[in-house]
Amino acid sequence: MGESAENLAESADPRGYTPFLRRPVRIPYFTDRHIALELWEVVFFGLLIVAIFASRYLALDLRAYHHDESIHAKSMWDLSNGVRYVYDPVYHGPFQYFSNALIFKFLGASDLTGRILPATFGVGTVLAIPWLWRKELGRFGTPITMLSLTLSTGFMYFSRFARNDIYVAFWSLLIFGALVRYLDRPDRRWIWLAGFAMGMSFVTKETTFITGFIFVSFILLLGIWAFLPLRTRLRDSPAAGKTRKAFRTLGGDPESVAYGLLIFAAIAVGFMSSLFTNLSGLRTAFVEAFTVWRDIHGSQRVNQPWFFYLMFFGAYEIFTAVFALAAIPRIVRRPTVFSALLLYWAGASIFIYSVAGEKAAWLALHPILPAILLAGWYVGRKLEEARFAITRWTVVLASVLLLGWTARNSIPVTFLHGDVPLDFVIYTQTSRDVLTVMDIMDEAGRRTGQGRDIPIYLESETHWPYAWYLREWGAVAYSGNAETVPDQPIVLVSDETADKIGIEFTEHVGIEFKLREWFPEHVYNTWNWQSVRNLFIDGESFPKLWRFLILKEPPDQLGSTDFVMYLRKDLLKEGPIGPFTYEPPGS
Repeated sequence: MGESAENLAESADPRGYTPFLRRPVRIPYFTDRHIALELWEVVFFGLLIVAIFASRYLALDLRAYHHDESIHAKSMWDLSNGVRYVYDPVYHGPFQYFSNALIFKFLGASDLTGRILPATFGVGTVLAIPWLWRKELGRFGTPITMLSLTLSTGFMYFSRFARNDIYVAFWSLLIFGALVRYLDRPDRRWIWLAGFAMGMSFVTKETTFITGFIFVSFILLLGIWAFLPLRTRLRDSPAAGKTRKAFRTLGGDPESVAYGLLIFAAIAVGFMSSLFTNLSGLRTAFVEAFTVWRDIHGSQRVNQPWFFYLMFFGAYEIFTAVFALAAIPRIVRRPTVFSALLLYWAGASIFIYSVAGEKAAWLALHPILPAILLAGWYVGRKLEEARFAITRWTVVLASVLLLGWTARNSIPVTFLHGDVPLDFVIYTQTSRDVLTVMDIMDEAGRRTGQGRDIPIYLESETHWPYAWYLREWGAVAYSGNAETVPDQPIVLVSDETADKIGIEFTEHVGIEFKLREWFPEHVYNTWNWQSVRNLFIDGESFPKLWRFLILKEPPDQLGSTDFVMYLRKDLLKEGPIGPFTYEPPGS
């Protein structure tokens, strides 16, 4: 990234004049004493950083909390108020609970503050690229990778989502980045960084078992390649010599390895034991976490087809998909240790997550991340090595078009309909009606003078996300299925309960709302190879696909879970509350 001072001097005008936009600028973090940015690059990075922060932090409370977000956030709030935390692998690692509890403690608990940490990690994932990866990605590959990561539909959406996957993506970037840096120039700080990042990933989410397997298996394969007498084109290359040197340095420095393992162990023990208040959490972390998710894998709990992540790439990450695939022939013909790492990481991630029983949109971040690095590296190499201007401009034009299409998906799905699952990246989402109901409750409390102490009845189906939204309300009754009419002025019950006893709500007015909606996944869940052929034969499938890709029209009706809210009639004496109205007979 950038050019050496000598190269800049050679590219200058013979009369000593350097074009304004090509003048060298040195910026800490982005440059070192051998590398300088040109002014046009400074402008580009400035605009990119604005885009990174805007896309991650702008309007974080735009949509209601997803079902899972509300469970996590309520637990974080409980922890911030002194409730003891005990690790449960079903709800993932303690890192996000302890970290967000601190945020709630100092900034207060809200939809916005609950998403500050994932947004920060979303920013950090992009900004970690020039720190750890710029030497290998190159002058053009580094900003292209950063831009692709910024515009990525998966990363933009889930950087604003209170789940663990954006944290794991960041830790994974550090883990593999530390390996890249150590192979380039062995230094014990990279061992310690890998130990730290692996430890933090372990206490964040159980997918670290997968990350660790990919990381360790690549090192083992690399060691076999470097030391066994195998006949390969790279056997006697400088890269092989460099790799052998890194392994010998590692073997000759057991103290650094021990410290790296100690860092990992300290993080794991401290977090998993709930800061040494729950030592049984260590067994849960190292044994039961694996067995629990092994059983969930067998249960096919979130059942998506094997091609789900490939479909995700094709629909939302088209820049990454096209150029990552284009990179494969080049790597096969001219492999390097770095390109082999990216290809192995991406290929192993896609395969493992595709065969796993738990497949969900948020997990797509893990195969997307190495594929983005691979695509950025390939485009950067093509631009640096292009001999003809037409080749370079073709790559530039293709990149602009494909990144533009990526942004065309990511921005609407994040900012325009992020709470309406018109895209399967959203999967399932709490309805906008949930926030409407909260406004109604606020107004009802104001009218009675009881405020947040107004009595509310919630049937089990509506417990989440309302347990989060009603966390500071003082008279909420959480119950199972109602058999008789509750006496609270505000009652939320399922459609089934409303059908059974709704006629008995003589003192209430009832309105149906949506609790959550989901993308019609049944449309693609039954696809097979014949379905591809049918796209062009039956006359209906292809137009549906086209309207989905171009117009964002789902191929079928959205699914939903609905509930009925009953509001006591006396609350409406002062007039309507939202959609609720009541006029007494004879008025």
